[in-house]
Amino acid sequence: MLDFTSTTKARFGIILLDGFSMLTFGAILEPLTLLSKKNGESGNGAVLFSQIGLHAQSNGNHSVLCDADIDALENYVFGVTGLKVLFVCGPSDQIVPFENGLTATLRRAQRMGVCIVGLGSTAWSLAEVGILSNVPATVHWSTMLAFSETNSSLQVENKLFTSTTNVATCGGEAAALDLVLDMITNDFPDLAGEIANQLLVSFRRDGATPQPSPNWVAMRHFPATLCKAATIMSDYIEEPISGHDLALRCGVSLRQLERLFQTYLRITPMKYYMQIRLQKAHQLVTLTSLSLIEIAVASGFATTTHMSRKFRELYGCPPSELRLKLDFGC
Repeated sequence: MLDFTSTTKARFGIILLDGFSMLTFGAILEPLTLLSKKNGESGNGAVLFSQIGLHAQSNGNHSVLCDADIDALENYVFGVTGLKVLFVCGPSDQIVPFENGLTATLRRAQRMGVCIVGLGSTAWSLAEVGILSNVPATVHWSTMLAFSETNSSLQVENKLFTSTTNVATCGGEAAALDLVLDMITNDFPDLAGEIANQLLVSFRRDGATPQPSPNWVAMRHFPATLCKAATIMSDYIEEPISGHDLALRCGVSLRQLERLFQTYLRITPMKYYMQIRLQKAHQLVTLTSLSLIEIAVASGFATTTHMSRKFRELYGCPPSELRLKLDFGC
């Protein structure tokens, strides 16, 4: 449980990294602002920090005026105004490395009891600097497969958000609102309902709720057998199983399973399976520095040649060419 109560008032900081999500930012700031007002405090409920200067640029190139830049963060974290919770807000689908100064400050802040909250893809950088050691973590579904593969020692969970006493992670976007409302409920239960009503939130999603990825959304009203097959496929990417084994685990014949996939998805089970494996390969190609051999193994391919051929069929170019395009900003 996160604890951000104080004998005077709750104090929050929000670091806005380049390309941050405006939806994530608003989902954090709005409930904190309402909490501040209901507690009889002035201001917007949080101190905003930018990377450089006093302006931060969102993923849509909108500029937000901040209270200070990251260089002044230590004064807020360790000064008389002592922040109790520090949100790190970035993009959901791309990685923004931390500057050395920010890394040192976050580590020191955590040691002093400040709760660090990673939103969207910022969990990648938090993991890299060791802040997520020995705690559950999550990221946005669009980078989760690559995040899990790159951080095999971490307890990566497909959830809207995870939280412990001094660190939390969240997929970002609308899930950030669920996280903040959960924090408020834990420590200000009398105000939580009022704030949720003000924000027109009919119900709060629990942090353990799985993230609604496209595959999940597409299948949530489909037969249970079809959903089970897709789940098994996702669990066996590195070591793919045969169609017959898949059908056996689902309790149906292979022919029955093929009819289900054709009826609802217009695709064969094994082609769908291949797409799931290639989605993981695509994440690893675009978001990590793993070699193509490592990516092939992690995606269930015996050779890079086989992976490249299937990759080209789905994405229009082989993984090596895609990496070149990304390296040159094409």
